[in-house]
Amino acid sequence: MQEMHGYGENLRNPEIFYPTPIAPVGHARVPPHHGRMLVLPCEAGSANRQRSILPMMRMLPSSFPGLEGSQGRALQFFGSVVAPALSKGSKDDFWRRTVLQMASTQPAVRHALTAISTVFEESVVRDPSHITPATSTIGQNPLATAEYNKAIRHMMKCTDDQLAVVVCIIFVSLEILQQNRLAAVDHCRHGVLIMNNTQTMSPCVRDKILPTLRRLAVFPYFFGSVPDSFPALSDAFHPMERFHVLDDAVASMEYWTSRAIRLIRRADPYRIPRGCDDGLPEDDYIDPYRGGPLSGTPIPDDMRAEQRVVLGLMRRWQNGMHEYLSMVAAAASTIDPEDSWKSCLLRMRCLILQVWLTVNYLPDEGQMAFDRHMGSFREIVALGYEMRASRQASAAQHRPSDSPTETPPRRSEAGTSAATAQFSFASDMGALPILFFATVRCRDLELRLRALALLWELSTAREGLFRVDRMAHTARRCVELEHGVDLARWRWRDGGGDDPLREFRNVAFGDNPAAWSHDPLEAVPEGMRLWDAVDPVLMKAVLRRGENGLAKEQAPARGRTVRFIRYRDGKLQRWEEKLSINE
Repeated sequence: MQEMHGYGENLRNPEIFYPTPIAPVGHARVPPHHGRMLVLPCEAGSANRQRSILPMMRMLPSSFPGLEGSQGRALQFFGSVVAPALSKGSKDDFWRRTVLQMASTQPAVRHALTAISTVFEESVVRDPSHITPATSTIGQNPLATAEYNKAIRHMMKCTDDQLAVVVCIIFVSLEILQQNRLAAVDHCRHGVLIMNNTQTMSPCVRDKILPTLRRLAVFPYFFGSVPDSFPALSDAFHPMERFHVLDDAVASMEYWTSRAIRLIRRADPYRIPRGCDDGLPEDDYIDPYRGGPLSGTPIPDDMRAEQRVVLGLMRRWQNGMHEYLSMVAAAASTIDPEDSWKSCLLRMRCLILQVWLTVNYLPDEGQMAFDRHMGSFREIVALGYEMRASRQASAAQHRPSDSPTETPPRRSEAGTSAATAQFSFASDMGALPILFFATVRCRDLELRLRALALLWELSTAREGLFRVDRMAHTARRCVELEHGVDLARWRWRDGGGDDPLREFRNVAFGDNPAAWSHDPLEAVPEGMRLWDAVDPVLMKAVLRRGENGLAKEQAPARGRTVRFIRYRDGKLQRWEEKLSINE
């Protein structure tokens, strides 16, 4: 078989397609004649675009040319269930319209959508709690496997950049759905590299495809990728400073998120302290905490300059958001509960990014630097309560007129008693990673416990690759270790109403009488502070890479073990514990 770029190269056996991940891992497929303008079929003009897109939403999948029998139901299910779930938190048309439009003419997109629709139904709809992730769902479902393989076959012959990026995005979302982290990162890398090698693009691509890729290009930095191994998305987007609609603020914050996260990761090697103990075999210490390679070296001036610029522009974003909310209030407009939720989430994200980006550029202060930001942590918790009120208002709006006026107690979708059955998977990151960060880095016990209760209550069971059960129990254990307390008696997963600490706040902890102190240094002395809590299985997986920097093996971390890391008396201490997730 002739060697082909991208999806067709490095196949172990070109006649066999492999289910997890099916797409072979290798260099990104960049066509030799890249640089063409990417044009969607609807690009002829605005009026034509509306005429071609809108009927697509009404078009029955059975009318698609070349549609195979089993694809009809899967595509109908995608349009009615999967697309809204993948679009949650975003009003762009990528999942609701763009991919369905392309599916009508592009077999690769049609097969990829059939695969993700089938997997979604298997692993989310039939398991609403989704606490225990599906194990290689695509390999267990003949239809999903066949459709994935057909999409790959089409991609092996693909010379269309636009089509390649769209299929990459679908594959990324499919692997995220299955928690195949390494495969998701590699597909995302393919999409970014292909987009970066496209010199010009149509407005339709810029407005519909690029924003989705921009959002997805952030998650690899949370799961082992670093700037040296994952490319930055070349983006000519110019964020607004004044917002006329909420979506303007969303687009700008997504841009600043990608820039800030990359800057944060660039500073990691400078702030991780040197030194470690040698209690475990060498194989178990292949992680960044074996000694920061640049620890003690000054952070370069150009990095510091960019950090100051991004922090300044994020403050401008906050000002623009304040002006927008004031404008809405002055117009006496009723804010939709979903928009209120979204605006709170955006402000929370901005605050946490500012804290993280500031602290990572203060390597000499270590964990003590977080104490400067107690005001931000308080504001994040306050915004969390606003989000809860928005959710209650939204539930009241959708309650039937003959239902009781009092809202029944609602636990997280991750819990066992949600008021209504809801899908528990969100493709984008929501409140979960933000509240996790606040819980583990804020050293005020009352604020930490409030953030932890909100984390469980506001998060879906799965947000992208983040799992609420694992993250909540990890955060809880961090609080116990740092404050020297036992939280076994705290009913932290019951929501607790307006005061989740009502039955717990008067408990005196014998081992640490200062645990409730609002002075962070008194509550958690420096020697008690954890530097990190990492997934050792994932850490090994992301670091076992080939010469091209991509994953050599698929080893998703689905266990309960956490490696805690503490810097005390000039040495790093590491130990592993198994989380009691089912308690």
